[in-house]
Amino acid sequence: MKSRIIWLVGSLVALCVCWVICRALSWSIFINTQWSTVLFIFGLVILIIAAIIDGRKIMLCIVIGYVISFITGILFNSDSPDPTGAMVYNNWWQIWTYVYLIFIGVGVVLEIITKIVSKKGIKK
Repeated sequence: MKSRIIWLVGSLVALCVCWVICRALSWSIFINTQWSTVLFIFGLVILIIAAIIDGRKIMLCIVIGYVISFITGILFNSDSPDPTGAMVYNNWWQIWTYVYLIFIGVGVVLEIITKIVSKKGIKK
């Protein structure tokens, strides 16, 4: 139980630091901090659920995935005109979201595989 709390607190602190950094960068680049907060809250909810089920790999993927998916969104974003022609549409937040969901999914799959292997007693 103690290690579960340590993992949760450490992951929360790391995710908060990542959120502050990504929020500041998204404000300076895109003048938008709303989506970083939405993904942060989503990550917090999944992080708490992962702590309840002792999913350390999920917690790790949430924190690492938040930053890597943000960087991926910035690197691969593209601007396209709005269908009305009134403004420019940028897809960085979509890329950020999809890559973040993939990271969380990978964490869930790794956690499930680890639990199955440990239950069956399969050793390397």
